[in-house]
Amino acid sequence: MKNYVFETERLRLRLMTTDDLDTLRPILASEVAMKHYPKVLSDYEILNWISGVLKKYEIDGHSFWMVEVKATGETIGQCGILMQDVEGTSEPEIGYLFNPAFWGNGYATEAAKGCMEYGMRKFGYKRYISLIVPENQPSINVALRNGLALEKTIPYKDLPEVGVYSIKLID
Repeated sequence: MKNYVFETERLRLRLMTTDDLDTLRPILASEVAMKHYPKVLSDYEILNWISGVLKKYEIDGHSFWMVEVKATGETIGQCGILMQDVEGTSEPEIGYLFNPAFWGNGYATEAAKGCMEYGMRKFGYKRYISLIVPENQPSINVALRNGLALEKTIPYKDLPEVGVYSIKLID
């Protein structure tokens, strides 16, 4: 039995489990999918990724969820609400990483929008951010399609420049 969190028109988002290693490998071990991240991940690092997500479920009540296509049942990526410390303030970020084989279908945009709506209903979040490196135009496009706008550019963790895209939702 899969633990579904919510659905959109074409997608179901469910809790990640330790059984998701094989599903995450084409994303987190892919040079293409991880182009704008520090590095691709080994199986050991992917298992640590999963462990971190499971801990965030306990701490925050959310993190990345696995994204499935309703029509086929295929798991195509991950999307969720991640708490990020931005200049001393904890903010809910909409994050997404998808298998490149499924890019270009609007799935990231749909899943991200669903996460914002779910987060407002379930957790009362009215402001969201997405932290995106300037070279990652596909992720910027997802943010812009969902109404986020570039608020500022900051150094973030080990990166010299990250765009903080934000949106404030109205009830």
